[in-house]
Amino acid sequence: MTKKLHICLLTSARIFETAEGGEGRYTISLGNWLARQDHDVTLMGSGFASVKAKRLSKSAIKDEDKEKIIIKQKKIKAIFPPYSIYALSRLVMSLLWILKILLLNMKYPITLIHAQDTGYSGLSAVISGKILGIPVIISSHGIRHKTLESIIQGRLKKVLLKIEYSIDIFTIKNASSVIVVNPSIKNYFEQIISKKIVDFIPIPIKLKNFEFSEVNRDLIRKELRIEDKKTTVIGFVGRLSSEKNLFTL
Repeated sequence: MTKKLHICLLTSARIFETAEGGEGRYTISLGNWLARQDHDVTLMGSGFASVKAKRLSKSAIKDEDKEKIIIKQKKIKAIFPPYSIYALSRLVMSLLWILKILLLNMKYPITLIHAQDTGYSGLSAVISGKILGIPVIISSHGIRHKTLESIIQGRLKKVLLKIEYSIDIFTIKNASSVIVVNPSIKNYFEQIISKKIVDFIPIPIKLKNFEFSEVNRDLIRKELRIEDKKTTVIGFVGRLSSEKNLFTL
């Protein structure tokens, strides 16, 4: 029989307010799956200038809800300050995360922390893990500081990128285990961090959902009013944001 664990899942995504984004959806799905394996799970995500948490249990998840998002979506507040102010606010949020984790541990001792990025939630996870003496897993869904190169602008860009790079590397070096989604990210981190083994687990895709269908092809092209069958059509599924690199597409 598997030992029952209390696992704390951290994500910087606002999973309690919106189901947008793969990282947030993954965190929720993972939390539900762990709860169905009879583990105690606490989800932690960002709110508007706050940290929010929700405990999951096997009894609270019905079979028919296995594939559904557990979060009720609502309109969210969003502001877009200069990146330097945003980064400072994330550092403050990291302190709130750490405090929330330590308080949670006093009530329900945590066995494991799993953070979903190498940035500020990852930073909170490794610091909390060091304080509590428990293992920390970091899942890197990309190379965060590389993504930020196209987002951060202004005179402080070099300084801010250096800070973000340092946070990523500190987080990876101090994690008990690091998981990435493709071999190139694994190689990149292993070249920077000597003797650190990074695990690579590919993102699973249900191939059956993407099987070619001549009927569906014709229906979609008709819907898009593309009459010429020789015309090449390129599709994109994702958020319209800079990290998706639509300019290259």
